Amino acid sequence: GLYLQKKSLQILAVMLTAVVVNVAMNMILLPDYGAMGAAVARLIACTTSSILAAYLSFRYIRVRINVNALLYYLAAAGAMYLIFIPLETSQEWLNLVVKIPVGAMVMAVAILLRERELRERAKGLIANLRDR
Repeated sequence: GLYLQKKSLQILAVMLTAVVVNVAMNMILLPDYGAMGAAVARLIACTTSSILAAYLSFRYIRVRINVNALLYYLAAAGAMYLIFIPLETSQEWLNLVVKIPVGAMVMAVAILLRERELRERAKGLIANLRDR
């Protein structure tokens, strides 16, 4: 909403807030945690700017959030994480080769279980492929 309404000063305030949070968190976390602290600081700064931007944007554009769908997909992501825990290999690249398709399958199943229209389209697509 801020970008669509061209609220440059509010966008600047959001970005400056993110910078201040990032610098402050780096000062706190870097001495004890090094690079991991920098990553956590950046995550906190990005989260802060996203929440602040969303809060300010909702003043200009109303977005309806389906809380049930949000909770469902959060649960699906949690299930995917629990499936990933035992999927560890000795090679990082192999972890990606295994986890990306598994994650895609888990989310595809979750989507098809919840979204009736997509499920019907998938059934139609499969039927068309069988008929060939």
